Amino acid sequence: MLVAIFLYVVPGYLSQRDKLKGLNKTYNQKDSELGTYKAIDSELPKFKEELEKLNKKLTDALSKLPNTADIDKFLVNINNLGKSSALSLKNITPMSEVPRGFYADIPVEVKLSGGYHDIATFFDRVGKLTRIVNINNVSFDAPQAAPGRTVINAAFQAVTFRFLPPEAQAPTKK
Repeated sequence: MLVAIFLYVVPGYLSQRDKLKGLNKTYNQKDSELGTYKAIDSELPKFKEELEKLNKKLTDALSKLPNTADIDKFLVNINNLGKSSALSLKNITPMSEVPRGFYADIPVEVKLSGGYHDIATFFDRVGKLTRIVNINNVSFDAPQAAPGRTVINAAFQAVTFRFLPPEAQAPTKK
């Protein structure tokens, strides 16, 4: 009789013990995963704050390097800066856009006249625009006497930029 009880109890006990070990292993794995998820959850506000900061930086960067050419707005800005700097704008000519990878150059030929200090003030104001603008190939004519001041003719290329979407970008060489 003792043998019958032993043969009945031992196999049942062994199978339950193995099942319990498997459940404990599963529990430990799930507990470890829960700890990982709790750590991630505690960091979530920090990640959301960092995402907001990055989105603000992206917005600021896109104002300096816009997605669209907005050349009309840029030309109006140049014209207004010239007038507010007491310059006489003779010619503003937009040129063809030049793709350069992830961005494109948008050159504009500008000819103006005024006092040397007025031209320097104009360049300073262009440098303070929110949009990135480079002034290239500056040339001055000989100064001319005008009533009460000296006038200089200046010609230069104002180059602004725009961000190109991935589908418009030229393929890069590896």
